[in-house]
Amino acid sequence: NDLGVLGGSGTSVANAINSFGRIVGYSNGSAVQWTSPSVAPAAIPNPYGDLDYAFGVNEAGLIIGRTPYVGWIYDPASGAFQTAPGAFPVTNRSWGFALNNSGIAIACSDNGAYAQNYVWNVAAATTTLIPNAYNWCDGRINDAGLAIVSQDAGNGGRALLHNAISGTTTLIPTFGSVTVARAINASSVIVGTSRDAVGRMRAFRYTVSTGEMLDLGTLGGGEAEALGINDAGWIVGWSLTASGARHAFARNPASGWMYDLGVQSGNDQSVATAITSGQTIVGFSSVGTPGGLGGQPRTVGVFTGTTRATVWTVR
Repeated sequence: NDLGVLGGSGTSVANAINSFGRIVGYSNGSAVQWTSPSVAPAAIPNPYGDLDYAFGVNEAGLIIGRTPYVGWIYDPASGAFQTAPGAFPVTNRSWGFALNNSGIAIACSDNGAYAQNYVWNVAAATTTLIPNAYNWCDGRINDAGLAIVSQDAGNGGRALLHNAISGTTTLIPTFGSVTVARAINASSVIVGTSRDAVGRMRAFRYTVSTGEMLDLGTLGGGEAEALGINDAGWIVGWSLTASGARHAFARNPASGWMYDLGVQSGNDQSVATAITSGQTIVGFSSVGTPGGLGGQPRTVGVFTGTTRATVWTVR
C-alpha cells in the first residue's frame, strides 16, 4: 500500500517502524512520520532550517534523524528536540541514526578531516567514539547495547560489532570484500551485505552466538542486500530478479524462503527497509532505480526519481 507524500505529489521513503505502527522517513526534503500505516504523512518540525531526514524510532516513539549539519532526537509527545553533541573537540557536523529503548544512540561526527561513528548516551550527555568506524555514517543498536557500524572501503571496508557497555569492538565476517551491517535484532542476529570475490553484493545473516555467516540468496538475480530483521528472524531488503529489477523481499526464518514483495502499480522497483514483530514491512516502491542504493550509507545519496513510501504485511 502507498503511504503517500507531503503535498500530494513527489517522493517519499519509509525508513523505520516501531511495534506500535509509528513509521518515520522523509518526503520532499522533510523528515516525516506516519502515526500508523493508515494515516497520511506529517512533517516533523524542523528548527534547523534545512533538508531533514528521519532514520529511526524507538518503542517510546522518540525519533532520531539529521539535517546535513545537525543530528537530532525528537519527542512527538512534548515537541522537544535534543541536538546530537559532537564527539570531537572541534566538530563541523553531527548526525543521528539509531536510538534504542534505553536511550543509547548511534551518531556520527565530522571533524573536518574525517567522520567517525560514536555512541551517544542521551541521558548522561556523554559520547564515546567507536574505534575504526570511519567515514561510513550509519548504524543500529539493540537494547543490550550491541551496535553495528561500518567502515568505508578506504578504511578497510569492514562491518563492526561494538559493545556500548564494555567498549569492545570486533569484526563481522566477510564474503571476501566490502561488508556493510544494516540491522541487528534483540538476539544479536545481524544482517547486511558483503561483496564476494567477484564484487557482487550478497545479503547476509550473521549470528553472533554461533558465528554463522549465511548467504541469503536472491530472487533470481546476481545481487541482494538485507536491510532489516525482526526479533523472530524475518529479514527484509532488496534483491535483483532474473530480469535485473530490484524488488523488495521478505525471508521466512522457518523455511528459509525469500518472498518477492512486488511493486506498486506502475512501478518497476521496490526496497523493504524494516519489519515489525507482527510482520508489517515498510520501504518504498519506485519507477527506475533510485539513488541511495548499492550499499551506500544513509548520509550519501538521497533517494531520487519517483519513489513512494510503501507498507506490506506478510502473514
